[in-house]
Amino acid sequence: MYANGDAKLPIVEEKSTKLTGGRLENKGARVDEAYESNISTLAHLIDTDLTAAIRLILDRGWTNSYEQFLSEHTLRQKEAIKELCGKHYQDFVSSVESLVNVKYDINKLKGSIRGYNEAVQESGKRVIQAVERLMPQRHVRQRIDQAISMLQNCSKRINMLRIAQSQIEAKHYVQALSTLERLSHVPHYESRIAQLIETVIKQFKAKIKACVRAEYDEWLEKVPEMSREVGKVLLFNTREELSRAKNSSDANANGDGEGDDDAKESGLLLSGGLDKEQVHVLIMVKDSLGTVYQSLHINQLLAAEDFAGLKKYSEIKRGKQARKLIEDITSATQVDLFRQREEYFGAILGFFAIQLEIIRSPLGGLLQSVEECHKLWVKICGSLERSLTSLFESLQSPVHWKELRGFTTCFIHAIKANKLPTTPLKSLMGSKKSAYKRLLEKQIDRAVDKLLDRDHFEPITIPDQQTYERLVAEFSLDDSDMSSRLTRFPAMMPFSISVPMICKAMVNLMENYTSFKLAEAEPRGDGNVKIGSEDRKASKGEVDDPYAELVSVVDSSLQMSVCVRISPEAIAFRGSDRKSGKGGQRAELPQSMVAQLLVNCGVLAKACDHFEERAFRLVEESYPRRATPNHKATLVAKGKLEGLKMQFNAMLLEGLGGRINKLLELSTFNWKATKRSTVPWEACEDLVALLTGSFASLSFLPAGLREGAHLHAFNHISQEIRRFWRYELRGFTVVGLADFDISLRVIEDFARRCTTVPGVVEALEDIRQITNLILKEEEILQVGDRKYLQRNYRRVQPDLLCDLLSKFQTLGMFVRVPPGLPKHNRRDVEAVVKSLRDSGRIS
Repeated sequence: MYANGDAKLPIVEEKSTKLTGGRLENKGARVDEAYESNISTLAHLIDTDLTAAIRLILDRGWTNSYEQFLSEHTLRQKEAIKELCGKHYQDFVSSVESLVNVKYDINKLKGSIRGYNEAVQESGKRVIQAVERLMPQRHVRQRIDQAISMLQNCSKRINMLRIAQSQIEAKHYVQALSTLERLSHVPHYESRIAQLIETVIKQFKAKIKACVRAEYDEWLEKVPEMSREVGKVLLFNTREELSRAKNSSDANANGDGEGDDDAKESGLLLSGGLDKEQVHVLIMVKDSLGTVYQSLHINQLLAAEDFAGLKKYSEIKRGKQARKLIEDITSATQVDLFRQREEYFGAILGFFAIQLEIIRSPLGGLLQSVEECHKLWVKICGSLERSLTSLFESLQSPVHWKELRGFTTCFIHAIKANKLPTTPLKSLMGSKKSAYKRLLEKQIDRAVDKLLDRDHFEPITIPDQQTYERLVAEFSLDDSDMSSRLTRFPAMMPFSISVPMICKAMVNLMENYTSFKLAEAEPRGDGNVKIGSEDRKASKGEVDDPYAELVSVVDSSLQMSVCVRISPEAIAFRGSDRKSGKGGQRAELPQSMVAQLLVNCGVLAKACDHFEERAFRLVEESYPRRATPNHKATLVAKGKLEGLKMQFNAMLLEGLGGRINKLLELSTFNWKATKRSTVPWEACEDLVALLTGSFASLSFLPAGLREGAHLHAFNHISQEIRRFWRYELRGFTVVGLADFDISLRVIEDFARRCTTVPGVVEALEDIRQITNLILKEEEILQVGDRKYLQRNYRRVQPDLLCDLLSKFQTLGMFVRVPPGLPKHNRRDVEAVVKSLRDSGRIS
């Protein structure tokens, strides 16, 4: 064993032997194993106990030898690493070379493909160019073939048209229709020529129809010409029959004689100087039915288009002729209608007598039946009845009324004699002298019906000065406000056309009632009028006041026919009956109707003064022998109309407020918003649209009523916002109030734009100031100062401000206040509320 530290092998050998616990056969192997064992032992000691490892190296004196071993081992490891890296590097170089070769082959393949592609494209271009050169020629050839085929087809169809035209010119209508029918089934191309041929076919068919019906139409046109003459004959014969049937002149004067319902038709026709043959010639039955039958027979060949063409044409023609006779009656003036009543109404009677004669002939049933004739008669009876009723109502002389009553009785009996139904004219049959006053009052009812008609709820437009004098000035319906606007025509009056109609009807009622009273007098030889009943009462000292009686009649008519029927309750129930057909349910009235009724009631109340004055002058002129009344009576209806005016005004404002409430649902607004909105609230825009339409519909109102409605609308909006803030709002943020400010500005801009009524914008001023106070005051604590609040926010109600500020909520710990909005502290807001309440400003 060596003593110095350079003797590495013996030391290692000894240690290795000691550690391994065995003897090694090969010294070099033992050394390596000793080193490896020592290394593993030292590595284990270093991992577990570094101090023990260091102590072992120092104690054993392994420092130099172990460092040398480590150096050699490191060199061996480096060589091994180099060898391994060299091997892998060669493999990498080989892979790179392979990739380079592959890339070269790919580029070469791309070049080949590009060349082939260019060659294919070049050849394709030549092919496409050749196809493009050939395509127009091919299309031209196709068009030529199509044109030849189409022209051949058109030539065939045109030849058939020539044949049909020659047949029409020769009046061979059956053959022409057959040719056209075959032509319509010939196959053809869709072209402009084909469309022209179809048009010509339709024209030929229409020409055939016109030619076929020409003779019948010519005959049919002659019927109205002879109706008047036939009617006169029938009325004359009926009058003679009634004269013989009446037992007394009084029954004849009252028109109560019913005549002989079983009077023979032949007796009515044969009397008056005409025999039966002459009557048949007169109504053109004998010589015309053959032509009619031939026309009907030919028309049956048109069954594919209109099987019953001629019968339908006859029905339409009869309807037009009957309506024309009725139009002659309705368009005639009342004076001409009364003077020429036998000619006008006799034409209707003669027309239906001719139709019934045709029906009774052997071929008449082909044209119309008895039921169809009666149906047409019933259809025109409404206009006939209205014309006679209107004629009764227009008469002012009882003598004329009796004459018309006698003519009506004769007319009804002539209708019965011709077997026409008289039920549609039942009201005329029951007319009596006592109904005269009722007929006058019906004028008022019809005028009020037009007033209640929704289609007439619009202001009246005066086209010229003459119309103004007739409809407005005559009844004193104008006032200073209206007169100032009548600088030019056409001009609009706020009331509807029904108002002057009611006034005219009331004036007619007064005049006709006075005439009716005077008609009871007996005419004297000198032409003066003596009222028998009045004179008898005067001899007994029981003279009635005709002025008071006339005013009473006018007052009762106004109250019953006007006031009661235009009351809100009556109109509401009338509207529910119209819509559902059931009563007992009140319908909501439209705003336009309420506004128009409001104006109409006011104007009618003003017209009552004219009625009082008119009645006074009428009695004074009609009774010149009587003393002038001491005072003018007052119509009770005037007060009722004023009351209705106030009632409709309240309904108008209430309805406007209700529609605002339906849209202004403030509870749906996001009062606790944390993010700003750039658009106004949708309900606010709907509210502006509602107010725009409502104000436009009220533009015809007088200035005072119109401005009152505008002011009420904005006051209602302000009150609704204040009520919501005070009682229903649960909390708000500064962002939510800023969003509300956008919508509030929309309403304010509309208020400034739509109206100039004083106080409209001021109605929202307190809401505006409270909103500005919260959104623009950076230091809200100073609002608690009474002088500051009064100086800067004079319209603010402190109690409302306190109620609103008490519901203030912050945005939250992690939510920032948007730029431009103040950052109010919850404690500061509470301090302001406490300061305002403690200051005694709130009662």
